[in-house]
Amino acid sequence: DQMNNYKPVLSQDEVVALLGRPLSEVEAKNFNIYFEIADLKLKDLLCLSNLPNPIPADLKMLLAKMFGSIKATQDFEHNNGVESKRVEDFSINYTADKKSPMSLVLSNESATLLKYSQCSSGIMHGKTML
Repeated sequence: DQMNNYKPVLSQDEVVALLGRPLSEVEAKNFNIYFEIADLKLKDLLCLSNLPNPIPADLKMLLAKMFGSIKATQDFEHNNGVESKRVEDFSINYTADKKSPMSLVLSNESATLLKYSQCSSGIMHGKTML
């Protein structure tokens, strides 16, 4: 089973230290799967098949923040997410102005993402890369 073979690149203790708070019960219970989600998402965002080894401190911090925002993002989506009402052909989305915790982390960390990005498309998070 692939899922169970996943080894988080940071330990729970490291994540706690980087987040500056203890893990919630849910985060502790789902540590591996949440961390894998953060890891996969970060690799996708950076267009990397593997994260650099050893992982630089700023990427560790970003991974920890992404990990820390997963549960909050689930709650956010649950509470705000898909409340869109269709009125004839107009689709109204009430949460366009609200950003999920995960997207806030990523917009705050755009410099780190750009620094390590291997994406060749040139455009990432609305910034043009030269």
